[in-house]
Amino acid sequence: GCEPPVCPPGLERSPCDVWCFQGDKCEPTHCPEFGVIGDTIRQIAVGSSHMLVLTQSGAVYSRGTAFYGSTGHGGAKDVPDFALVPALKQRRANFVAAGPHFSVVITESGDVYSWGQAFHGETGLLSQVEAVPRFAHEVSKYRIVEVSCGSCHVVARTEALQCLTWGENSSGQLGVGKKCKPMYRPNLLESIPSEIQGVSAGWAHTVAVGSDGAAYAWGLNSHGQLGVGDNNMRMAPELLHGLKDQHHVESALAAKTMTIFLASSNQALLCGQIPCSPGAELTAAFGTDQFGNTDTGCLLTPLPLALSAGCWRSELSSVLAFDGGALGFARSKVFRVAPNLAPVEGGTRVRVYMTGLPFDEPREEEPDAHLVQHSIPVRVRLRSELPACECVVDGTIVAADTVEFESPDVTGTPLGTEVLKDNTIAVQLKVSIDGGLTWTPERHDARELADLMCQGGPHSPLPMRCGDSILTPTQREEELQQAKAAALLWYCWWPKEGPSHVEPTCAVVTGSTEVLLNVALPRQLPADYITVKFTCEPLLPADVPPPEVAATAVVDELGDGTSTLDAQTPCQVPAVECQELSVCAWLEPGRGVKCNSPPFDAETLHLYKHSLQLSLDGRVFLPRILPCYILNPRMTGLEPCLGPLLEETRVSIKATGLADSSVRRVRLTFPAALGWAAKELPINKDCTSGELWFVMPNLAVEVRHRMNEMAATAVETPPVPPATATETIETGSVAGDGGLAEAAVLESPATFNDGGLHATEVQVELSLNGQDFTRDNVSFMYYRSFATKAVQVVATADGANASAEPAKEDPKGKKASKANVEEVTFITVAPGSKLGIPMGLVLQTSFAVLRVALATKIEGEEPQPFREKDLPAQFETIVPPPPPPPEPDPKAKNAPRDAPPPEKPLDPTPIDMITALAPGIGIQELPEGAVLLMTGFSVSMNGRSFVPCPPPLVPLRLEPLPANFGGDF
Repeated sequence: GCEPPVCPPGLERSPCDVWCFQGDKCEPTHCPEFGVIGDTIRQIAVGSSHMLVLTQSGAVYSRGTAFYGSTGHGGAKDVPDFALVPALKQRRANFVAAGPHFSVVITESGDVYSWGQAFHGETGLLSQVEAVPRFAHEVSKYRIVEVSCGSCHVVARTEALQCLTWGENSSGQLGVGKKCKPMYRPNLLESIPSEIQGVSAGWAHTVAVGSDGAAYAWGLNSHGQLGVGDNNMRMAPELLHGLKDQHHVESALAAKTMTIFLASSNQALLCGQIPCSPGAELTAAFGTDQFGNTDTGCLLTPLPLALSAGCWRSELSSVLAFDGGALGFARSKVFRVAPNLAPVEGGTRVRVYMTGLPFDEPREEEPDAHLVQHSIPVRVRLRSELPACECVVDGTIVAADTVEFESPDVTGTPLGTEVLKDNTIAVQLKVSIDGGLTWTPERHDARELADLMCQGGPHSPLPMRCGDSILTPTQREEELQQAKAAALLWYCWWPKEGPSHVEPTCAVVTGSTEVLLNVALPRQLPADYITVKFTCEPLLPADVPPPEVAATAVVDELGDGTSTLDAQTPCQVPAVECQELSVCAWLEPGRGVKCNSPPFDAETLHLYKHSLQLSLDGRVFLPRILPCYILNPRMTGLEPCLGPLLEETRVSIKATGLADSSVRRVRLTFPAALGWAAKELPINKDCTSGELWFVMPNLAVEVRHRMNEMAATAVETPPVPPATATETIETGSVAGDGGLAEAAVLESPATFNDGGLHATEVQVELSLNGQDFTRDNVSFMYYRSFATKAVQVVATADGANASAEPAKEDPKGKKASKANVEEVTFITVAPGSKLGIPMGLVLQTSFAVLRVALATKIEGEEPQPFREKDLPAQFETIVPPPPPPPEPDPKAKNAPRDAPPPEKPLDPTPIDMITALAPGIGIQELPEGAVLLMTGFSVSMNGRSFVPCPPPLVPLRLEPLPANFGGDF
């Protein structure tokens, strides 16, 4: 576990304070017996019943029971308190080691002294017991720098980075390739190809670590402590292939039945018997049984050790292994800085998150109690390499893993000068909790990690480079996470005012609109804490617009057609509070900052005025406030909602929740079966009426392309017997002379080849910012070209048949000549009479229009244009009246009595017509003596695109309304 690296309050600290872990206790206890040593302790070595201490000055102290002279003071006299080893007073020691009952010391000059029990040659001396230190000549000639003692054998590392062993070899722990008697002289192991940088001896096995990160093990393997995958002994050093392929081993610690390896990633790995003790904080991965209890089995291969939940951020710097378990030590480490950006003028409250902080949780019942963090002298060091600059400020512990300080002003320093040249400089942060005596370690490759953090953040579309290679998205995220863990604080210049404008100016109420804040920023900038704050400020009651639903709804509670809403009744405005919504943002290189707008409440949207602000560090917001419009647009319809395939159609948009916007577009989505890409079209605005409209494109190119495809397909398929090309429907028009009949010929669909695109329905979506489009299921339909027939009078206003009448004679005119025996005949149409045109195309639409061209005619003069009238039209299935029976022939009196009776006419067939009611024009509007003629007709399915109709066989005269009727209709 992570223990506080300070002494409890009230305990005087000295260079000789020692804390010990005893038995199965997780908490260390203070050992006052070391207080007699008046020097800084450099190393402690522990045997079965004695102990050695090496000080910073090179003095060697010993204490304990003198089994076989293990204390080095001569004879069998115990040493109850620490005392200098007499024989070594004149020598400066550099390393000490202790076996069960023997000791080894290496001096600064490289000489080796040893004493104690040597029944198996473990002291390197030719004698079996020595009660005082003796010079080990056979060992000293190898110039050893490190030594580790097992139960009855010793392993050492030489200056030449080679491995040396001597002592007991009953289990192959000397690595000479076979079992043999104890070796009193050291043996150089030349079978290890690596240069040795560390050695460790267990009870009867040995491990060595090479400078290349390889680990070697040999000797007893009863519990898998060698980590080679089985429990067979090894008589010679064997490479641990599993470790070499995955880990770079820096050190190894051998205990009685286990071995711990420490990798360069600060991760510990265990093999051998798994230690088990109550409250253990260091357990092996997969080291629990089905009941959650610690498994006391064995690991035949090294497996990583997982730190407990409260220590997962710690990185082990060293590990000690002993017969009952292991101890891991971790230095305090900075793992996060928030915010990691500060202006050159300073003044930002920065929080440094780190491990190893002493902290007492405050208690409500004792608010004035002294807490351990109050007595910790915290210092924060800020250092940059280029330019060289360093400063130290005070900090405060504010949480169990947090130190807070205020960034200093660096304006007058070399760092500030570089920052003002449009540079962003990263400085390393190091923290001290002992007043500056020790500092947290620096992160490796800080400059390279700084470059990674300045490449636009995780949302940037720019490729991220690490060295000469481009990272994949997964590698990019991993590298960024590592970069964020670096203890870096960035100094840069900040824009004085803030962003100049925002694009787009409006966002939708559902959120996720990508908003760009245009602002000039330094060339490099970390984007971890860039924040955009959306502020919802309540409007004054007088400024709150009424909801659109309330403005358009008609409430008829009494059912009498009257509304209970009173226009004078004030709208009740609910009380709302100011709201702030903050979102994370990212850099848009060369333009500014981007973010996604948050969602808002659509029901209270009209009660607020919205704005946004930018912060580069997530705490201090730039002064300029930009307005932002939050909209909830809804399309209610299109006028018209249909148009011809081969012509453009101007379409008006009917919508709610609109606002002024410089970016207005519609998106056309065609049926999926066509496989066409969606189109986006600009929207225009009528400055006079405020109407929004766009031009629906024609599909002439698409029709031609599909017709060519159909023709090519028709060539490949067998011919099909042709269908009837036309269908004749007899309809009658009543005339004054006995009736006139016309044949309406309706063309089949084959006549109008539209490429199969007739009745194509296109989904239309509206956007006021170019990003978010409505989804209101509003569609536009294309229809094919169609042919029209002559207009017919289907029924009069009173339901009677229309009649034809001859033109009136001119009393002053000359008598008609015999050549002009036929008189001009009109069909008189009363206002409100139903006019019909047979159609071969039927579309149910409310936008159909029948346009009538009216002309006035005075007897003896040519007709003069009067006006055009657009009549609302609709589609109907009409059963025309039967034609009148023929008048009797006077010459048929002498017909034979047995002549056959006339044939009974067939029932008329219903036909589809587009119909409209004849208009009404007041007689006072006409010139005196003029009649009103309907001279031309044209039909439109959408009120925009008109198709002319052929003139009727009998001219139509519109009967004017009486003078007192009150006007047109």
